[in-house]
Amino acid sequence: MDSSFEKNYTREQEIRRMHDAAQGSREGMSDAVDAYQSFRNSIMAEGDIYARIYRLYSQARDRGNQYVDISDNTDAENAGKMADAFRRHGIEKFTYSSCWSGAARAAWQFIQHGCILEGMLEINGPHTEIGSDRHEKVYGYVFSVRQELLGYMASLAKRQLLEEEWYMAVIFINKTAEALFTILKWMLRAASALLKLVFWMAKLILLLAVLAVSGVSSIAGVTSGRR
Repeated sequence: MDSSFEKNYTREQEIRRMHDAAQGSREGMSDAVDAYQSFRNSIMAEGDIYARIYRLYSQARDRGNQYVDISDNTDAENAGKMADAFRRHGIEKFTYSSCWSGAARAAWQFIQHGCILEGMLEINGPHTEIGSDRHEKVYGYVFSVRQELLGYMASLAKRQLLEEEWYMAVIFINKTAEALFTILKWMLRAASALLKLVFWMAKLILLLAVLAVSGVSSIAGVTSGRR
């Protein structure tokens, strides 16, 4: 992870302690406010995405969570930008606990931009229990961030190509099977017609044999009668 997050968080904690120690001192409070404003400007100077990631990092540290958590409304376009920013700043895992409408579409965009859904995790939410400093428990999806997006996209394309090749192979096998079945069906029909032809030819031969025998017998009877 980008070491600047931890450095900035350490600086923010120092300013908070400065603010707490300056209670009752107008000059001390003014110095604390100026220090915080300067700190905030330095964060914003890094860009909106960096500022948002730092805010998530700071919140995770404050709540005692292991990973940064996205719980606000993140649309599909920003989900892709966040995934790319996580990759640039070396964030390997994050949780996504948003319950806003469109959260499923944003989660799908995380996956499309090289993040892997690993499961779910119970984390500390933004609110504390009444009368306690303990944070309420919420549930978030755990994503890991692929650091080599090009490799991931190449493997995804390869997998899609293999799926297409398998699909074409299945179609070819299916078409071949249909053709063989059609040929077999016509062969059976031809064999059946041939058997019928042989049967009728046998009947014809038998009939001719019977007629020949009858004719010979008749001729023999006539000849015997003349004698």
